[in-house]
Amino acid sequence: MITSFTVAHSITLALATFGAVTLPSRLTESLIAVSIGYIAAENLLDFRVMPRYYVTFFFGLIHGFGFSNVLRDMQLPRSGLALSLFSFNAGVEIGQIVIVLLIFPLVRDLISSGWRIKPAVSAGIGCLAVYWFAQRAFA
Repeated sequence: MITSFTVAHSITLALATFGAVTLPSRLTESLIAVSIGYIAAENLLDFRVMPRYYVTFFFGLIHGFGFSNVLRDMQLPRSGLALSLFSFNAGVEIGQIVIVLLIFPLVRDLISSGWRIKPAVSAGIGCLAVYWFAQRAFA
């Protein structure tokens, strides 16, 4: 799932950074909030419309547009843009893998001990996503 997300955001990040496709920042940030809320709802309601790696790929496409807004604001020189994109994507992938490697054993232990972390965390993330969406979409 991590790699699916990274491949997808790499596609839209490159397209948007090079100006082939762009979305308004307000729309992108609102859609990112919706994507986070959707995953929280899937976890809370324990349903899947499709395999999670398809969902992470689709949402990765949206998040790539968000990342491109950050890179565009940095006004990187055009000559080093390809290397900057590669470095950014590699850093995101490595960061995600490190977080999963550090957090996964803790979460696995908490779940095996009977502590129900998934509903509490999903509810908290869902509330934050709704707040973030309202803040972005209606501000």
